[in-house]
Amino acid sequence: MCRVNSASIATDTHAPTMNDETIAAIEAQYHQAIRDHPLNVLGLDWPKLRRPRHICHGVLEACVDPKCKICLPLSQETMEGLRGYACRMYKLMTNKEATDNTDDFKANAWTLDYESAVKAASVVIRTNCFSEVGARERIERIRTLAQICDADHRPAHIEMAAHYRALAEDWEKQRKAQPPKSTGETKADATADLKRIRTTLRTELESIDVDEFSARDIQRTEQLLYVATLFGLGEDDAFCPLRTDFWRASYDENVTVPKLKKTGNHIEITENTVWLRVPQCAKEQGNTADINVTEDSPLLANLLRAYEPVARKRSEHALLFPDRSRTAHDGCRGRAMRTLLRPGPCPHENECTRCKQSFVCGKNGRRECDCTRAGKRARPECGAYCGTACGHYTAIDCRHKRVCTEIGSVQERNEMAQRMGTTRQSLQCYGGGRGTV
Repeated sequence: MCRVNSASIATDTHAPTMNDETIAAIEAQYHQAIRDHPLNVLGLDWPKLRRPRHICHGVLEACVDPKCKICLPLSQETMEGLRGYACRMYKLMTNKEATDNTDDFKANAWTLDYESAVKAASVVIRTNCFSEVGARERIERIRTLAQICDADHRPAHIEMAAHYRALAEDWEKQRKAQPPKSTGETKADATADLKRIRTTLRTELESIDVDEFSARDIQRTEQLLYVATLFGLGEDDAFCPLRTDFWRASYDENVTVPKLKKTGNHIEITENTVWLRVPQCAKEQGNTADINVTEDSPLLANLLRAYEPVARKRSEHALLFPDRSRTAHDGCRGRAMRTLLRPGPCPHENECTRCKQSFVCGKNGRRECDCTRAGKRARPECGAYCGTACGHYTAIDCRHKRVCTEIGSVQERNEMAQRMGTTRQSLQCYGGGRGTV
């Protein structure tokens, strides 16, 4: 949140055109409302801090739309997070605990010690778990102090809030400028794991009767297709993922996927070839792509051909997968990958992968470790952050995206991007695990 000023309101393209008197009245009303609202950090009672465009709805009163997202009060989870950061910073800056009886904490004078706050933002709490404070953690600590200063709203605190926000923005720019940390994984490692994955998928395919699909075989085939359309099946398949948006594909042309209300991709079956026709690429709006599945993955093409009668029978839109929301499809794909592709038992079951401590049972059955006691979220076994050191990772799809943008020559990646209806630059973003191609 930032301090409101008339200049920023007047230049805000989202705000309605208003004269200077109206702007001044809104600004005065906002500041008075913040001053009148008693701040109680421990009791989770905060005034509603707003950015300039959030307080201008053409009227002096609060927004009359009860569903206006920018005018909703802070959520319980957000306020609890702010309380945690505030208590942590108070402890680091004064070496005292924040309680309801701590007058210094409630007076908010401690937030004006800028130099102490900057030092405290980088202090490691659990030295046996962490060697340094992460960039995001430092930024959130400083931003919390800025919000407390704005909520207190005395002149000195408003001025200090601006200093804190300028520092947080500077740290955020530095964080984004840092190159991503290396996973330590070589192309040889990635290629070997991709070979293992495809071998596993072929073994699953061989155990399914594709000539006469039973109810159990249909369920297993759906699970297999969620994964095979991403990784391929054959050992000599194109190294790229075929598409991640088979989840909205149909055997019929020009089908509007009901829950998405957008045109689905078309699985076209000809005598000798199976195609995936993509009317609009997710990253390159307006682009189309025609992907020859038979050329990229002959085994997958054969499976799609054999599965056509099943898809047509169970869906009036002939969708490859049942009609689900995008998030539901993502969940199905994630569960399918974990079921089919995890190699062996988890090496750190019932253990936090950050602090390396076994979980103990806390209040209401909550799993606790050194991380939760330090106010951080625990990392349960086999999270997406396990990486190659674990070998039992969750985010197999994101890892594969990264792998596929690195394997092969530049010319091969250009050809792959063209075949997928995108550009090599966008494919590199895709390799970072962001979005779909």
